Amino acid sequence: IITPAYPAMNSSYNVSLHTLEVMKQEFKRGYDITETIIREKGSQGWHRLFESSDFFVKYSHYLSCHIVGSGNNSESRGWIGFVESRL
Repeated sequence: IITPAYPAMNSSYNVSLHTLEVMKQEFKRGYDITETIIREKGSQGWHRLFESSDFFVKYSHYLSCHIVGSGNNSESRGWIGFVESRL
């Protein structure tokens, strides 16, 4: 699991058993949707795979962090990337 922030880091050591189960369910859901699209030869379109998530409905507890820098410079971007990579 590579973080989308800079610097990119492997965050798989942070995965708990519960998080692993959630990830496996989502991988299965994506696989099932992809299989259906392929079986139907794309007649339904690939948009089904990229529909909005119901994450905030399915999971009532989550952590939201807003990382703020002092401007649009390399130090701010570096700080934001560093903090995001640690979450």
